[in-house]
Amino acid sequence: MNDLLKIITISVVFSYSGYLSQVGAQNIPLRLEIIIPQMKCLASTDVFDFAASVKQAVQLNAPEQVASLRTNLIALTGSCSVTTAEVLEVNQALSQAQQTATSDPRNSGLYTVIVGPPLLPQCSQMEASILSARANCLTNLSTYVYQVGFQCPMNHHIHLFSPVINTADSCNLTQQPLMDFNSVGSLSVGLNSLQLADVLRSILQNYGWRKILIIYQNEPGFLMKDVATDIFYAIGQSANSSISIVDIVGWNQGINVTSVILPDSQNYTACVMLSQLITVAPFLLAVNQVAPKWIGARPLIVFDYALFAQDVTRVWRSVLATQASLRMFQNALLLLVPCPYETELPVSGPTESEKIFLALDFAVGMAIQIAKQRSAAGNVPNTNGFFGLLKGAIVRVPITSTMTVVTTFGKSNKQVDTALDFNLLMPNTPEGSTEVTFTKLALVSWPYNTIRNLTTMIWGPDTENVNNILSTCVPDNGIVLALVFMSILTAVVVFALVVFLLSRWYRRRKMYREGPNKLILYPVDIVFVRPSRSSRTSAPSNPDLRFPTLNSEAKLNADLGSRTTGLQPDDPVKSLASVISGDGISDTNTARYNNGLVYVKRLDLENAALKSKFLDAVRSLREIRHENINSVIGCYVDISSLCIVFDYCSRGSLKVRIFLFVTY
Repeated sequence: MNDLLKIITISVVFSYSGYLSQVGAQNIPLRLEIIIPQMKCLASTDVFDFAASVKQAVQLNAPEQVASLRTNLIALTGSCSVTTAEVLEVNQALSQAQQTATSDPRNSGLYTVIVGPPLLPQCSQMEASILSARANCLTNLSTYVYQVGFQCPMNHHIHLFSPVINTADSCNLTQQPLMDFNSVGSLSVGLNSLQLADVLRSILQNYGWRKILIIYQNEPGFLMKDVATDIFYAIGQSANSSISIVDIVGWNQGINVTSVILPDSQNYTACVMLSQLITVAPFLLAVNQVAPKWIGARPLIVFDYALFAQDVTRVWRSVLATQASLRMFQNALLLLVPCPYETELPVSGPTESEKIFLALDFAVGMAIQIAKQRSAAGNVPNTNGFFGLLKGAIVRVPITSTMTVVTTFGKSNKQVDTALDFNLLMPNTPEGSTEVTFTKLALVSWPYNTIRNLTTMIWGPDTENVNNILSTCVPDNGIVLALVFMSILTAVVVFALVVFLLSRWYRRRKMYREGPNKLILYPVDIVFVRPSRSSRTSAPSNPDLRFPTLNSEAKLNADLGSRTTGLQPDDPVKSLASVISGDGISDTNTARYNNGLVYVKRLDLENAALKSKFLDAVRSLREIRHENINSVIGCYVDISSLCIVFDYCSRGSLKVRIFLFVTY
C-alpha cells in the first residue's frame, strides 16, 4: 500500500511541553493528518495549492504556535469515487494516524485529528473506519483519531459511538458523562442540509417557482441522495410550504439523461442540482444531445458541496477553460455560493491568481480553534473527548485575511449553525471577451435566510410546461415591437391631452378678459353718464349703485340716436375747475360701453371674488336670449364693488314701470 500513499511532512515536530499560563502563548495539543484530494476530483485544471492552503490556515489561526503544530499532508491517488483502491488508501491513512498517535512518545497529551477528505465517498469510508475502532473504559484517549471534514457528512447527523464493552470492566462507557466519543469521525464544517433547505425555500418562494425537480450526483458511495431526501422533506412536506417537489432523481454518466429531465412527464419550473461543478459540465452536454430546448427554459440552481466562496467561481472558470462549448449554456444555470456572514463575495475582475483551497482552510482552522478552546480550559479531565467542552461555544475561524467564519455549538456538543450568507450567481461571458464574469442576482442573509434581490431575474414564475419549452429566454420580436408601439402611442395620447387642456384653459382666460365679447369689464372699459339733468342731492339717486361720473361726458355723445333719448348733456358753462372740485359729479347706474349704453347693477355680496363657477354662471346668463329679458353683457369689477352689466333699457325696469303705473 505504500505506493498508494504519499505522506508529505510540512513542519518539524516539537515536543508538547504542557500548558502555559497564557493561552495565547501556549502550545496547541494537536496533531493534524490532512487528507489531500486529487485535483481532477475538484476542478478541470490545477487551480489549488494544497500545501499553501494549509500553511495559510496555520498562520491565520495559530500565528504564535506554528512551530509547535504537527501537520502531515496525505495525498490520495485513487479514484474520485468509492473503489477498492480508494478504500485501501483511506484505511491506510487512518491506520498510519492511529499508529503515530500510539507509538510516538512525543504525542503524549496531543489530539490526533484527520482533516478531510472533502469528497463524500471518502467521508463515508473514513467515518466507517473510525467508528469500527474498539474502546473501553481503560482506553487512553490519546490513541483516538478524530476527524474534521468540510461538509462531511453534510447533514451533520452525529453518529453515537457504540464501543464494544468488555464485561470484565467495572464501568459502562456509554453511561460515563465525561466520556464524549460522539464527535469521533462526525464533525463537519460548512452548512447542514436543513440550512440548505431553508435557503432554497427562500429563493424558490422569492421568484415564484412552485414545482421543483431535484437532481443529485449519483456516483458510487456518494451521500447526496440522503441530502436530497432531507431537502425533499424539509421543503415539499412542510405544512406551510407552497412549493412541491415533483421528484428527486440521481444522475451519472451511465444514466440516460432523458429519464432524469422528464421524470414521468412531470411539469416543473425549476431544477435544483446537488453536484460538483465538474459533473455539471457533462450533464449539460448530455442534455444538449437529447433535448437542447430544455437548457435555458427554466433555472438550473447548482450547489457544489465541496467548494466555498470564491472557490466556486474559480472552479467554474477552469471548467469553461477546458470545455469552451459550455459557454453557450452559461445563462442556463445559477450557482448557489456560500460565503461568511456579511462578507462581500468577489466575483468581478480577472481570474484569481491565488490558489488557496478555502474549504481546506476552513477545516484546518476549525481543528486548530477547537484545540485552542480545549487548551484554554485548564484542568480538562483526561476522559473528555476532543469536543467535550464545546457546549454553547462560539468558534471563529479565519480562512483568509478578510474572511472569518463563525460557528456555534449546542448544549449537546453538536454543531448548531454556521453563519453563512448565500449568493445566487449567474455566469456569463461578455461579447468579444473570453473572461467569465458573474452577476449577483440575489443574496440570502444569515440567520433568518431573508432574501434581497440584487438584479432582475430573467426567468418568470410558475408558467412553463416541460413539453412546450422555449429555446430562448429573450422575448419574441413581435412582443418587443408591440411594447414599443404601445409606449409611443401612450406618450402621444398623454401629450395631446396636456396640449388640449392647456389650450382650453388659455381660450377661456382670453374669452373672459380680452376681445370685444369679453366677460370681465374694468373701469377703463366703461364710462358712466347721467341719463337726464337733475339737481344734486345729498343722497344718490339709486341706492343700488354709487359711481362717481363726470357730467361733461354726455357732451361727447349728444348726437346719439333714438337709443339715447332722454339723455341730457351737462351745462356747457361748467368750468374745468368745477369738475375738478367735484361740482360736476353725480351718482348713476348708466354707463357707456363699446359706443352703446349699459346698465350696471351692484351685487351686495361679502368677500365676492371672480371664481370660475361665478364666471360660468355669468356666461350662461349672457347666452340667454328672450324679448322680455334684458340681456347680460358681463360683470364689472371695481375696487369697492362687484357688479353685473346689462344691456340698457330705455323703458326702465319692471320695478319702475310698476311704480309709474301705481302712481299715475
